[in-house]
Amino acid sequence: MDSPPWKQENGRSLFCDICGCEDFKGSDDGFFYCLQCGSQSQNVVDTQADADDVYGEGGVGAVYNMFYHRAKGRSSLSSSKPNFKLPSKEDILGSRTQSAVDSSKEEPLASHYGFEDGLSSPQDFGTRDYKDTEKAVGETRLRYVQGLQLMLQLQCEALVDKFGVSALICGMAITIWLRYVAVSRVFDVDWVERVINDARVAASARSREKNYVKEKQETRENFRPSFELKVIYASLASLRRMIPIYSTLAISFLSCHLAREAVLPTDIYKWVLEAKLPYLSAFIELEKHLGPFKFCPFSSRQLFRPTGVISASLLEATGASIAQSIGLRTPSVNFYAIAQRYLKSLSLPVAKILPQACRLYEWSLPSELWLSSCNYALPTRAYVMAILIVAIRILYNIHGQGIWERSQIDMSNSTSFGHKHHGAAQENDATELSAPKDFPCSQNSEFCTKELLQILDTAYHRISTTHEYSKDLRSYLKYCRDVIFAGLTPSYEEGKLIERLWDLYDKEEIEDEHIDEETEFFELKGKRPRIGEPTNLSKDFKEGKDGEQASKCKKICTSPSSSRAAKNTSREHMKFDMEDNGFQYLPPRGLKKADGYLHYSRQRIDGNLIFVAHADYYILLRACAKLAQVDPRILHVGVLKFEKKLEWIEQRIDQSLILLRSLFSPS
Repeated sequence: MDSPPWKQENGRSLFCDICGCEDFKGSDDGFFYCLQCGSQSQNVVDTQADADDVYGEGGVGAVYNMFYHRAKGRSSLSSSKPNFKLPSKEDILGSRTQSAVDSSKEEPLASHYGFEDGLSSPQDFGTRDYKDTEKAVGETRLRYVQGLQLMLQLQCEALVDKFGVSALICGMAITIWLRYVAVSRVFDVDWVERVINDARVAASARSREKNYVKEKQETRENFRPSFELKVIYASLASLRRMIPIYSTLAISFLSCHLAREAVLPTDIYKWVLEAKLPYLSAFIELEKHLGPFKFCPFSSRQLFRPTGVISASLLEATGASIAQSIGLRTPSVNFYAIAQRYLKSLSLPVAKILPQACRLYEWSLPSELWLSSCNYALPTRAYVMAILIVAIRILYNIHGQGIWERSQIDMSNSTSFGHKHHGAAQENDATELSAPKDFPCSQNSEFCTKELLQILDTAYHRISTTHEYSKDLRSYLKYCRDVIFAGLTPSYEEGKLIERLWDLYDKEEIEDEHIDEETEFFELKGKRPRIGEPTNLSKDFKEGKDGEQASKCKKICTSPSSSRAAKNTSREHMKFDMEDNGFQYLPPRGLKKADGYLHYSRQRIDGNLIFVAHADYYILLRACAKLAQVDPRILHVGVLKFEKKLEWIEQRIDQSLILLRSLFSPS
């Protein structure tokens, strides 16, 4: 039963210490609570007297103790007077912390990811005390590991939701993560002591080097007051060495690899740079999920803000080293899915090339398609592309016969493309050659190869390696604000200055648009022909108004000297392009040497080993290298390595056949 409301008696009034209100209401615990702000009054407690309070049980004097409980008599049930029970010790303590209990009932976001919310309860102001080094180091370790685990889960969710990856990677990633944390031994009992001892030794060595301390100090009290903070910073450095932040990206890629997804390290690298995967600015989300900690002196930005993004090759090597450290046997890459994806990106016929490439893969089973922890190993994607290059060379007879050079002679043929695509690819050609079904190779093998080289050249200029945030200034500035400088808010003066600069930029942009429109208008007006005057020379050719000039121009365009000059120009451009990528141009092979597969090798020119190649092979190589995002020389090394392996397999097969023939031949 609730206590009656407070009534003023004898001129006495009760005021709330928080809001000053005079209206209070009683509760079961005997205390009064303000009706406006709900705070508890500490000045008045509601009490009532009964017979037991005066005489006690059995006529003995009553015992006045708030923690002493008396059992109710049967007569009290029929009594008309209300009987109020004195509050117990637990009730009083519970009522004093009622607001804290109500606030703790709200489930934090971190509990959604399996973390306990015991350390996320509200703390008083100024309660952070870093003198207890062991607690501060232990809580820093717990917060760091939980934050990286949460970052890994957010990355897996983004891969599933945004990029259509199988949801199996979520369970695989957590399993790999828990094993990786266990192997790192970051939760060992003596880890905190080791960190403190290492910090003590480092501080002693540093003090001896600077001649600040002459005698060796053995206890922590003898050090300077900032030693506790140095230990905490040393623990964070140790955590980042044992479990680096980029290990979450490596585990995400490793999970996709185990799930047989066609996700490459270059994809992870690109998505992280474009902020499609939570990594660079993930500390903002982690702060919301983890909440405050009592003893950890670091903010989420200090803990989880990476210094940069690792390269695709280092990402692949890190994933392999993590798998090796936890004893996980990884399969080879999903060759079929990756090769199919590459062929579609190059706009090549998948039904013709992919089966032949799969036969080469199943026949050789190269070990380079397994993940390697070596930082200098050939990337797996480069070896997949090397197998595709060998299959394409076999199918389309790309062995240095000079097909590209012969295509430059016929300038009027629509398939001549070398002089059209030196600056940028033509959009019309890209749309027309976007999805070829097959080439008429049964009619003319050379024509089929010309079509292939044309598509490869178009794809080379169509493939874009730029990121979305670099397309214009607005996108780049928005990317810097949301990703690079995330979590930083400008001051009032800086905000006003930013607004003024944006206004100036918008005004100049509008003026530039008007200037461009006026320039186009005056150019069109200046090119407008007079009445009765032909618009251009091509119109005179079609209508036959000026036969002499047309015939003269035709003679110039169709003369052998002009075609020879165009051929030499395109060849010079090709030579310059090859030299920029570290290759030396080779002239076409002779007709007598046109049969058979051509194996390239490095040649010594002026005392240096230089890669040499024909133009046909180089056009194929540079398009595949740009798609795989590797250097053309590295991809060429992969091709040479795979060709050498195939040659070795053929020799072993020949030896085996000769041996079998000798065993079963009649003596």
